[in-house]
Amino acid sequence: MTQATAQIVTFEQFLNFDDGNEVNEYELIDGKLLLMPEPSELHEAILEFLSFIFELAYRRRKLKYFVRKRNSLAIEQTKARRPDIAITKRPQVFLDNQPIRGITSVPLMIVEIASNNGSSVLSVLNYQI
Repeated sequence: MTQATAQIVTFEQFLNFDDGNEVNEYELIDGKLLLMPEPSELHEAILEFLSFIFELAYRRRKLKYFVRKRNSLAIEQTKARRPDIAITKRPQVFLDNQPIRGITSVPLMIVEIASNNGSSVLSVLNYQI
């Protein structure tokens, strides 16, 4: 009997992945796709509040920062996270007329809002840190 081995997914493949459902969001953990749970309304309210506060703060100080929400953050070739908020330096908007996809530079700050949704993602995040 032969056993099928799961294909390892790279960051580039992860960025291009489409399961046909616009609602589903995934993270890439050790080359495998992990479906993220749907955030609660409270989670979304906190996300929007923090995004507003951060943007207001850096605009007042005329800093060239950018609030990225749930963008893919490359950690390794086979690992990518979607932090709730990542503060980055404002990227060059287009390179060769192509938008920059995902976060490939080191963020200045990452915010992950802990939700009580039964997700195992926080335990995985704690393990990686």
